[in-house]
Amino acid sequence: MFAIVKYAGNGCQKCHIELTGVFQLTQVAAYKNLVLPKKKVIDLPENPKARRLAMLDKTPQFVGQVGAFKIKRLPKDLGLIRGPELVHNKLQYGHIGIQTLNGGYFNFKHLNNMRVTLNRAIDDQKMFATWRIEHPWRPVTQKPANTRMGGGKGGIKDFAYPVKSKRIVLEVGGDVELPEIRRILKHISGQMPMRSRVVTKEMLEEEEAYEEKLERLNVNPFSFKKCAWDNYLGIKKEMSPYDILWNGKYR
Repeated sequence: MFAIVKYAGNGCQKCHIELTGVFQLTQVAAYKNLVLPKKKVIDLPENPKARRLAMLDKTPQFVGQVGAFKIKRLPKDLGLIRGPELVHNKLQYGHIGIQTLNGGYFNFKHLNNMRVTLNRAIDDQKMFATWRIEHPWRPVTQKPANTRMGGGKGGIKDFAYPVKSKRIVLEVGGDVELPEIRRILKHISGQMPMRSRVVTKEMLEEEEAYEEKLERLNVNPFSFKKCAWDNYLGIKKEMSPYDILWNGKYR
């Protein structure tokens, strides 16, 4: 900060050009009346190790099992990845997170890569990160190469964790804003095996309010739901039951 303390005249001694006015500036106390912002109260986990993403188990652990235990091979169940997530679709622990946009499977390599990338960028003195999914539990089978068809189901190759659309995968909280960590979360989102995006609490609340407003103020009687349920132009024969159930939003 500078203050004008003396008027020096209207001529320049170096170039001998008349000026409208030359002033002598003197630096004064810039921080005398400075008001510091209030210290932000951060709710962090007490254990510093709990402020970073923990390593998840590569295979499911069967507690209390004695002796050899053969894991049962399960049939394909697309209901685990089809449709919207109805429970874990909101941020609970932090104010920034990653949300899936369609269904898919996470295996251990995906989860470990996400963990290593985010933990490198986490400052555990002022922020934390936490999982919203568990360890891989669903067996994935595969037959060996150059094998004829038949002969029963293949052996277990890996384990995966199924997720649906709008599922929150991880959360970040503490004294951190979205511009500070957006680049890292965008990088992690691009490594996922399904489409995903970076979200905040304010973003999810605004989207929910906007959808409710559109539904409340809609004056068009020919909505997707009405046309599908009333079978306009025989459209039901071209649609799947899930299009009718979720109004064409999910597959």
